[in-house]
Amino acid sequence: MTTVKVATPPRLSAAARAVPAQSRGQIAPMLAITIAALFGLAGLILDGGRVQFEKRHMQLAADAAAMGGAHALVAGQTGNDITNAARDDAELNGFEHNSNDQDNNSDQTKIRVQVNNPPLSGPKIGDANYVEVIISKNYATTFMRVLGVEKAPVLARAVAGMENFGAACVLALSPSAYGALTLNGTPILDSGCGVQVNSSSPTALVANGGSTIDALPAGIGVYGQSAGNGCSGGCFSPTPVHGAPPMKDWLAHVPDPTVPGAVTTVYDVTDPNNPISVSTLGLDISNGTWDLHPGLYTGSTGNGNKVDGITISGGTVNLYPGIYFLDSGMQITGNTLFRTVGTNGQPGGPDEGVMFYNTTTGSASLGVSWNNIAIAGTVQANLKPMTTGIYKGILFFEDRNSPTLNPGHSIAGTADATYDGVLYFSKNNVTYTGTSSTGGWTGIIADTITINGTTTLSNNFLVDSDGETPFRTAMMVE
Repeated sequence: MTTVKVATPPRLSAAARAVPAQSRGQIAPMLAITIAALFGLAGLILDGGRVQFEKRHMQLAADAAAMGGAHALVAGQTGNDITNAARDDAELNGFEHNSNDQDNNSDQTKIRVQVNNPPLSGPKIGDANYVEVIISKNYATTFMRVLGVEKAPVLARAVAGMENFGAACVLALSPSAYGALTLNGTPILDSGCGVQVNSSSPTALVANGGSTIDALPAGIGVYGQSAGNGCSGGCFSPTPVHGAPPMKDWLAHVPDPTVPGAVTTVYDVTDPNNPISVSTLGLDISNGTWDLHPGLYTGSTGNGNKVDGITISGGTVNLYPGIYFLDSGMQITGNTLFRTVGTNGQPGGPDEGVMFYNTTTGSASLGVSWNNIAIAGTVQANLKPMTTGIYKGILFFEDRNSPTLNPGHSIAGTADATYDGVLYFSKNNVTYTGTSSTGGWTGIIADTITINGTTTLSNNFLVDSDGETPFRTAMMVE
């Protein structure tokens, strides 16, 4: 028998035999570290990507919510109304205040929509004309939990508010009228804050004779066309932009004020202890010095039987601060000094400013219930608007229920007459000849506008120390 001898491998030393055992002992922790690293990387990619996606979505919601709050500000709302408007817009974009994910009811993941008016941080801190919205939420992580990170906080912030809009403080609203803005004779309309004519008429803007418009630098926009009748060129500066889209009524958000149910009183300065109640026959002044106070000035005794709420044909009339409700209309003629005063009875005094609201207590649907406002060119009128409240900056306000009045409203005055604030006649024509005071400003919003004589509309927009005007719109600022 042949014997085959099988070779055996050489014997390893004890040190060599120990290496595989050590490697086997290190595999488990190394594998754990590798898996943790992979989960961490996946967390950074997947959880991080989700957080960035949610952050973008949240920022869009915060922007919308801030704009919602700003629109509420422009509409004159305050307090909870602003908060609710902002949170409503946040909810429309998927972020309902104090709500949870459908799959997670933990209080730790609740959505918070914080609304601050005024803002509590940033450049607009403490400014009540702005709304700050902060949306925050803790998002539950998936892969990053292996690293001990169970939730990722996400926050988005936005600020929006009321910004002054300095263009087109002369705005003719009519969508179709011929000569929606008309200049007659040789007037010069100087409107550095711009002109806009919404009419689509082939002749929407008319400059008769040697009349001119200087609207630099803001410009002239006309939806239809313009004509310079008798103008040899250079009537408009700059050249009107034809086809300019119609501009919105900047005061459409302002509500009509509520007419008080009681009449007011006036005082003859020569006899301050003898207040005169304004009766249903209207106030009629022809001479002397008078102090008028806010309230209802009614001339109505029934439909078709009325006089103007205020009729003045001479003397000095001091208008104390507040709203003057005209039922219906006002006629100022003669050598009259017609001026606003402060609560101390002096021009330039504290809280100086008024608003005239032309309305009727009769049937609004009947034309005979209405009268117009007319201030003659012989009147030295020096009028300023109120500087606080929702009607800040509005000097004349026509009831939106007014029918078309013929010939409309006429506001003029002597060479040194000044009208600061907005002349707002959305349903009628206004014929205007006047100027802004030094450092003041004037705006005209009307269905149609006629300019006679030299008219200067400054755009300093200094209604108060904050530089606010009714020409405001909601804008994002942060």
